[in-house]
Amino acid sequence: MSSKAKVKNICFIMVMVLVKVASDMQPYKKNKMLSLLKNNQYIQSILIGLSYVFFVVLFLGNETIQVGLFIGFIIIFLSHFILISRKSINKYLTITVYAEVFPLARVLYAILCLYTGIQHITLISSGLEPVNFPRLGLETPSILAYLTSGIYILALIMLLIGRYIQLAWIVIFITGIFVIPFSLEIFIKNIINFYAIFIPVSLWKGEYDEKQKQGSAAVLLMGLSFAFLVTGAGVYKLLDPVWQQGLGLYYTMNIPFFPKEHLWFILDYEWLMRFLNYLTIVVETLALPLFLFRKTRVLGVLMIVFLAFFLAYPMAGIGVVGGPILIAICPIFFAICPVLHPYLNKSKRFLDKLNTLLDSPKSHSFDFLNKEYVYLFLFWWSVSGMFYYTLKNLPKFTTNPPAYRTFVNVNTEPLRERIPTAIYWRLKIIEKGLKYTRPNIYAEFIWLLELFDYNHLFGRIIFKIEYFDKNNKKYEPVTFFDDNGAVSSDYPLMANEKYILSAFRMMWIKQNCGLNSYFEEDFLRNFLPLIKYCNNEIEQDIDITKAIIRIKPIHQPYKYQGNYKPWENEEWKPFFEIDYRSKKRTYHIESLGKYDFSKLEVDAFLEKELLPCKGREWDYSEPNTKIK
Repeated sequence: MSSKAKVKNICFIMVMVLVKVASDMQPYKKNKMLSLLKNNQYIQSILIGLSYVFFVVLFLGNETIQVGLFIGFIIIFLSHFILISRKSINKYLTITVYAEVFPLARVLYAILCLYTGIQHITLISSGLEPVNFPRLGLETPSILAYLTSGIYILALIMLLIGRYIQLAWIVIFITGIFVIPFSLEIFIKNIINFYAIFIPVSLWKGEYDEKQKQGSAAVLLMGLSFAFLVTGAGVYKLLDPVWQQGLGLYYTMNIPFFPKEHLWFILDYEWLMRFLNYLTIVVETLALPLFLFRKTRVLGVLMIVFLAFFLAYPMAGIGVVGGPILIAICPIFFAICPVLHPYLNKSKRFLDKLNTLLDSPKSHSFDFLNKEYVYLFLFWWSVSGMFYYTLKNLPKFTTNPPAYRTFVNVNTEPLRERIPTAIYWRLKIIEKGLKYTRPNIYAEFIWLLELFDYNHLFGRIIFKIEYFDKNNKKYEPVTFFDDNGAVSSDYPLMANEKYILSAFRMMWIKQNCGLNSYFEEDFLRNFLPLIKYCNNEIEQDIDITKAIIRIKPIHQPYKYQGNYKPWENEEWKPFFEIDYRSKKRTYHIESLGKYDFSKLEVDAFLEKELLPCKGREWDYSEPNTKIK
């Protein structure tokens, strides 16, 4: 007899024994048992699970039925669990909030977003904005681009003055899908813009209404989403070999356009850089676990605030879209921490005067968005998103060190070989099912990102754009970077991360070691408008015949060397040329250079556990130019 048949027989015998015991049971005991099954929802959950196990064993070996059983079990079990946990979840989401800080957060956020929104609309004429339009198959510059950006700005003004607040948040979120660049800006703003829709208008006006106490749920879910993003970044750093050896923050801060130049001196203090490296890992990793529980939530909020200030000052090169916007919204996270309410009361006089100054006429609200069932739906949609992205990134979490994108871990078996098949295919079914519940990536509000992992630290590039007239006279109307890589003091788009996003496109080409149609299209989509923008700064009567993008690869030192930037004295190399007379475009791919990871003094690279993907390494026997 086969082992499968033996298991089936054992299960059959156990069921027959249970049936026999039930049939011999006295009537009053039967009634007591039935009453227990009817009223105890947790026993019902256990029975659903046992029933699934029984049918799995019964149809062992039939893959089609196994898949159907698992899908049915997931649907039934989750539906049952959602119903029985409704009161507990509602109680968890309903908390006391300190309403007086909400108008301050609303106004600060609106002002900062207006700054970036107005800056974005001024760049439409050159095709630089909206960045997302070409990716969504829309043309820019166009009337639609101006109209969308204009509506976005109008909604922000409504938010600022406190008119039609809930409608303003809805419009900001929808138009933001098109006008907010897909970068750190959209990662942060989408979380805020989405959950803010479900915060009652009375709270945004600084008025606390006991009837709308459950409105605090949206604030809590917004905080959970931020905590999930922060903890995800922390887990990636925890597994990252560069961060494990205390060098992750050093290499991050040594990227010259992130910290301000006056902060570069701290790179010379090795003990400080290593301490802050490990402190960053601890703070980010603990953000979500601490935020989940009421008694420790204040610590989770402080972890988010820590990240906000880090992005705002040491990493100021990211621009106003990073730390300042997150700092602006942090007061509402303080509002859901009762332990902080006595300290907020000390500033109550100031907040009352401010709220009187910001007082606005009665604002219409969509009351159905503040109902209990809406918040329960938001909770489970948010949790399912966190679960989905965790499953999606599971292969990275199961390797140590993890292999990201352009790297391969030679010592790690594929995930399918590390996890039993019976578990693996069930996880894949859940992942595929959850995928269909997620919104378009530009409307997503749950993020799991490997921020500043080794994949982002060693391939950075700085650039400049030069123009030549018919007499070969050179013009450089816009300066993006200094020779040492710092953001130029003459950079015209103050606090805008446009230069980072543009340089990031070239980093993609370098990391993937190839200029296929996708990367070329992405490069041209970003740089042709940038070339046009800079060209507009040159006097109109000058006949420009050629434009050249020159670059410097930021090849990090192979070990800790303090404030050392080996690229500072290197020459700028041509990467991309446009000849306006012949309309030829020439790429100098070899200018991207190649970083020798085998010399990097990190164990995973020295021992060659992590290697660049073979198919993406450059073959320099190929021609070094590409002409179109």
